[in-house]
Amino acid sequence: MESDATTLYPDEVAPTDGAVEDSTSGWVAGEFNFLVLLEIRDRFREALDGPVPFEALRDATKLVLAKHGRELTYGALEALRQTLSAEANEELEDVTINVLDCLVGWCGGSHRL
Repeated sequence: MESDATTLYPDEVAPTDGAVEDSTSGWVAGEFNFLVLLEIRDRFREALDGPVPFEALRDATKLVLAKHGRELTYGALEALRQTLSAEANEELEDVTINVLDCLVGWCGGSHRL
């Protein structure tokens, strides 16, 4: 899998040189900080490689949510889902969809994020 930012988030624009990050939100001067996105993607991919992918991805999502907020977390999970779909990895795509459901509230109360 390619690791360039346009593959991960094709609809976003890469930050310009000299942009200054305004917080840990992942946004840089109105544009996405792709280093943050790549870090999140790697964290999510590592979670999916574990023995219990749902719980590991859900735990990783909690950490990202606490640090970067709901919008960025949702976007990163959706990008992961699209990548898994393109790779025809239905099992891990389903895991990702289940975690997305937890994030948006389409789950039991104990699993909500």
